[in-house]
Order: sequence, then structure tokens, then C-alpha cells
Amino acid sequence: MTASPHTPGSWLIAVLVLLLIRPPPVSADNSSTMRLSGVDYLGDLPTLIADRNGHFQQSGLAIEVQYTDSGKANLQRLRNGRVDYALMALTPLVIDTLEDNTPGEPNDPVILASLVHASHFNHVVTLAERIQTARALQGGRVGMAKGTNAELVWWLFSAYHKLDKSAITLVDYPIDKLPQALLNGAIDAAVMWQPWVAKLSAQADTGLLKLPGSNVYTAKWLLVSRREVVDQHPEVTRTLLNAYQAAIDDIARNPDAVLQQYADRAGIDAQHFADSWQNLAYALNLDWSLITTFQQQQAWAYQMGYGDGHPSGPSRILPLLAPAALRSIAPSAVGLPLNMTWQRSLAPE
Repeated sequence: MTASPHTPGSWLIAVLVLLLIRPPPVSADNSSTMRLSGVDYLGDLPTLIADRNGHFQQSGLAIEVQYTDSGKANLQRLRNGRVDYALMALTPLVIDTLEDNTPGEPNDPVILASLVHASHFNHVVTLAERIQTARALQGGRVGMAKGTNAELVWWLFSAYHKLDKSAITLVDYPIDKLPQALLNGAIDAAVMWQPWVAKLSAQADTGLLKLPGSNVYTAKWLLVSRREVVDQHPEVTRTLLNAYQAAIDDIARNPDAVLQQYADRAGIDAQHFADSWQNLAYALNLDWSLITTFQQQQAWAYQMGYGDGHPSGPSRILPLLAPAALRSIAPSAVGLPLNMTWQRSLAPE
């Protein structure tokens, strides 16, 4: 006897067929679209390559990538929940910890990995027709984006050249406004990073001068999230780190091609990035050097008047570290021992 379309046997066959032909369900951890905020910055090349070369999409991530002009802006967006992951230098995080009167909250930033180690990368620049030496800046005006690593670069630079800081006026400008401010004479020098140095160089008819001494600063570029995001989406976080590793592998295999991709986005000839490009080291890691650099910058930030409390050594940096995701995909990239006070945060999910 032929089974009715509504008999249990027919329903069982239909269910089996559906299970065979439909795609596997997406994990609940990966189902919602996450938001990531990168920076238009040569140090953040891994984000551009992961985005443009499809590494985010190929890994199965549903992620919306946005770009801003600075890590400081990204930290604000991360704090207020507008994005879930963000890229930034260490300095805005250091300042944030000193000014955070309620540490330990779910929206606190946590560091997932460092992506870049670089020197000769942030520059004090001027127009060659106006200034020839750092000493000639005495009595002048220097522009920078305050609250970013540009402020630290200037402090180190002025100490290196033994400048009288009281004789120099510091002017706060967004990074994208600095080139025009220097060209029109509103300032005598500027603290800048790529691609803005390259953009200014392309506009400066009489020549752009990078004043010596900027190399006293070593840059670290970080992938940061919020504690609540890392806790709620461990698999997304691990997948994101894998995508970044794939992008860094692309950079190592095809340096000329990826630099051209960056130059095309910036609208600047790649030759303008040649000097900076030689001083970049892209790598996914999390180690003791970050702790040491954090403590040094924390002492500087407190001296500059940021925050109400005294710097308190490792207790400030340890809650910021979230190495579990990176350790799970690349154990050798995490140079932090397990038997430290933050051991619980290092445990596999």
C-alpha cells in the first residue's frame, strides 16, 4: 500500500532529505555580525589585507570593517559599544587605565594581540624651507593629535634634543588636519604617522624634512576588544586572530603587492612609503615586552597629568591582557607564563 503524504514514514523521509541538502547551521557564536574598527595607518596594514583579500570572509566571520583616523577614536568607539574589536597603539589604552575610576567592568578594553613592532615610523616633520634643525623649533608651534602616541613621540623627541618645552607651544589637531595646518603656516612642525606623512610630502613643493630623533619611539599596534565580547564570543575571537595571521602571512609572501594595495587606498605613490616600510615588523604575539612598554608609558602619562591615581605597576596592565584566544591557536606566540596572577584569564574556554 502506498503511504499517504501525511503518514509518519513520509515525514521521516522528508526530514532526512532536508538534513542532507541544507547547509550546516552557523554556530550561535558566529551568527551575529560583529563590528571592527581599523585605522587608515600603515601599521594597520593587516586589517586592510584581511579585509580586502577576503580572510575575514573565508574564515566564516560575519564582520563589518570600518576605518577611522586614530586609535584614540577607536578606543572611544569600543568603549561605547559602537564596535566589538578595534585597532590602536598602546598609548590611548595607558591613558584610559589611568583615567578609569571604575576598573573591572564588562566594557573595559582587553588586549588580544600585538600586530606590529616598528621604529622610525612616527615622525616630527617640518617644511625644509622653514626649519632645518630641531633646535630651531624653540619659540615655535608644534601640532599633534593629543592623547595619542604622537604626544609621547614629541616628549621623547624633545628630551632627546634637550629642547626647552616651555618655549614651544603644542597645538592639538586631528591627524587629518595637520598637513594643511603645516602648509598654511599655522604650525611650524607636526608629529605625524603614515599615510599622512606621505600625503604631506606629496603636497610640499619645497620638500618635507623628517627631523632626526623620532626613532627614540618604538611603536606597538594592538588588536583590542572588550572583556564582555571576549567572554561571550570566544570562537569569533579565535577565528578573527586566525584571519589576522593569514593577512600577516600575505604581507610576508607578497610585500610589494600588499604595499601597493595600501598605496592605492591612500591615493599616494608607493615610493612615499619606502622608508617606513623598511622599519616594519608584522607579527601576532603577546609577550613581556608589552608589559614593560606599558609600565614605561604609564609613568610618562602620569607625569603628563593623566589620571588621578599613581601608577601602580603590573596591577594596571594584567587585567588588560586576554591571551587565551591567541594561546589556543598559536601557543608559542604568547610569551607569558601560566603561573601568574592572571592565570584564570589564560585558561582555555
